[in-house]
Amino acid sequence: MIFESLSCNHKILVSYHEIVLQALFPNLLAKLMRYKIILFVCLIACSENTDTKFNSLKLFTDIMIQYLNEEAVYDVSGTKPSAKLINEIIMKKLLPNIENILNDQDPVPLYGLKLFSIIFGKNLQFVAKLKHEKALTIFLEYFNSN
Repeated sequence: MIFESLSCNHKILVSYHEIVLQALFPNLLAKLMRYKIILFVCLIACSENTDTKFNSLKLFTDIMIQYLNEEAVYDVSGTKPSAKLINEIIMKKLLPNIENILNDQDPVPLYGLKLFSIIFGKNLQFVAKLKHEKALTIFLEYFNSN
């Protein structure tokens, strides 16, 4: 609840963007990815893990969208330290896990699509990275007419 309230307060998010990027984002992504492993190893009930993953992804998405649209925090050229950190988080943590996010249980893939659509629309370098890693087809499968 505290983090959800934080995600709704744009002024605080912008003022403390460095702390959020360095401390909160890695923890949210760890929760999102860790539960995928726990599912296979411990056979924990899917509903609990799906809720946790969805809440982590929702919070990450809500904050990331604000940062990508805030000129004081993000520039496409990556000259600002916060923009470099955002690009690094996306390139090294988020994009390598696109398949896990999009192949998860609902509603995780739908929120993942929302996040990736905004990220790709903001900076085309990310699309080039997916294409280079041959992971772009995973994303594009969701836009197939079948």
